[in-house]
Amino acid sequence: MRNKRKRKPTILLYGIILLVFSSGLYMVSALYLKQYNNQIAFKVQTAERRIKVLATEKESLKVDIDKLASKSIVVDLASQDDMKVNKDSVIYISGKDE
Repeated sequence: MRNKRKRKPTILLYGIILLVFSSGLYMVSALYLKQYNNQIAFKVQTAERRIKVLATEKESLKVDIDKLASKSIVVDLASQDDMKVNKDSVIYISGKDE
């Protein structure tokens, strides 16, 4: 009868265990990174939408400022209230200090 000795694990067994472990780790990390990438893309899209909305509001406010800063609005308001206005005396001073 032959003696049945317990065989020591070989490099092949260690290689298979390492392959299975690294494959599982790869799958988990790939899923996590994909989900993280989607979150970042969503945040970027949200920020870009907000920037577009704010840019539109800024343009609207610029138009309102230009409209209110013109000489004609002073003349129009004076004429609505039946006031006499010397059109040459209406002066608009533009500046950053306002």
